[in-house]
Amino acid sequence: MLWKKCGFEYVCSIFKFFCKISPDKIKTPFFEYNLKERIERSYFWECCNVIEKLSNIDQDTRIKAAKVFAKWKKRMTICILDRRMSEEPDSIVRYWIATAIGEIGGRCAKKALLRAMGDEDPYVRLGVTDALEKQGKRVLKEVIKHVNSDNPLIRQSVVKVLCNIGRGDHHVSSVLDQLKGDPDEGMQNIFNMYCKNFYKKRDHYERGGE
Repeated sequence: MLWKKCGFEYVCSIFKFFCKISPDKIKTPFFEYNLKERIERSYFWECCNVIEKLSNIDQDTRIKAAKVFAKWKKRMTICILDRRMSEEPDSIVRYWIATAIGEIGGRCAKKALLRAMGDEDPYVRLGVTDALEKQGKRVLKEVIKHVNSDNPLIRQSVVKVLCNIGRGDHHVSSVLDQLKGDPDEGMQNIFNMYCKNFYKKRDHYERGGE
């Protein structure tokens, strides 16, 4: 697709450029129509406007724009949200971008969220891990691959996700046992916050409970 070759935002700028220089009609040997009127009514034009709001408008509008992406659930927008996630300076906006990615879902969303697990802001990491958990057990395999990361923030994110969606999985249980001895203080806090129920249920099943 064209936007994959030259960038979705670049395609938007081309369309907007043509609308500025010829707002009424664009003629070719094959067709003649009011391009601006048609594009304004289209999903594509709306998407272009939302991208602009994610880039350089006030915080509230950027948050609303991320929520619009979440509502649309168009997987073609994941690449935009992924890039904005890495460039956005405001942690609250990053939280909502992560939430939008989780709402859209899919393979690209999973990869984008995995890349964001080490965000320095705990509020953003909460949004990222909540979004990963929304994808269900199909993310467990990829999350476990980050268990030996040098970044303790990533390891903390791994523990939260595993504790919340890995119940009943013996491999997850052994991974968590391995991480339980991690010297990082943040890891111990995460275990205390999220893993109590995990171990309580595991002990219950091991004793033969239903």
